[in-house]
Amino acid sequence: MKMINFSGMHGGFSRFLRQFLYLIPKGMILPIPQGILKGKKWIVGSSNIGCWLGSYEFENQKFFERHIKKDHVVYDIGAHVGFFSLFSEQLGGRVYAFEPLSRNYYYLLKHRQLNNGTFFHIRAAISDKNGVGKISDDFNSHSQARLAHEGEEVVIFSVDGLIEMGLPRPDFIKIDVEGNTLNVLKGMTKLLNRGTKILCEGDEEDKKYLISMGYSIEKTGNVSDFFAVKS
Repeated sequence: MKMINFSGMHGGFSRFLRQFLYLIPKGMILPIPQGILKGKKWIVGSSNIGCWLGSYEFENQKFFERHIKKDHVVYDIGAHVGFFSLFSEQLGGRVYAFEPLSRNYYYLLKHRQLNNGTFFHIRAAISDKNGVGKISDDFNSHSQARLAHEGEEVVIFSVDGLIEMGLPRPDFIKIDVEGNTLNVLKGMTKLLNRGTKILCEGDEEDKKYLISMGYSIEKTGNVSDFFAVKS
């Protein structure tokens, strides 16, 4: 059965559908109706309505399906409430989910528990070095946390630092860190030199950095996202 991209619908019917969907009480647990996560349980109001409709970041899902194979190690950096952590696990990946914000981390754990997930979860931010810092968000459940001067205190790791501490090297990385992408990339230069696959939310500066490291760039269909692989 072909998936319906609810998130990409426009016009009067789309507005009617969204108004109807927003009437569903927050906190309800509903089964995802379609896609790789069909039948998995999701908490209404924890994130974008596209998550529990199964169509969240519809175009990006195709890259996960195409590139994640059984037993591939996946780093979900900026895991938010766990949609792509569960998605990657369902594809057979061994997933490490990194989410620093306590509100998001709570739902990440709840979605893991509701669906008997086994992915590893680490409450930490990822940047260019190991340390301690602060994070904030705009209290919009659709957004990720970002490093800031004020907010919740959180542990920070670099990807190279995590690998040096014993985590397995990732075959596939998803990065969604609200403007901190370049620092994440600079904290994984050793890994980048070896080669990995990256699905990334970023800008032209991030693309230029990856190109300078020998990566080719492919657009994903989402405006600010791109896929990078060692050339």
